[in-house]
Amino acid sequence: MPASERLAAELGRLLRSRQAEARLPSVSAAVFRAGEVVWADALGLADVESGRDATPDTQYRIGSITK
Repeated sequence: MPASERLAAELGRLLRSRQAEARLPSVSAAVFRAGEVVWADALGLADVESGRDATPDTQYRIGSITK
């Protein structure tokens, strides 16, 4: 397996592990090099109620929940 495939597999494993440990409904991550995406992945559900899967292109609404 080429180094880039091994790295992608390891990044995917780390992402799955972190999602499970933190019990997150979804998680997405990307690696950029020289302004370009060289790896991206997403796991879980972007919308739990509708069952919509998360993808690297999913845009999440953010808001302050710490007030």
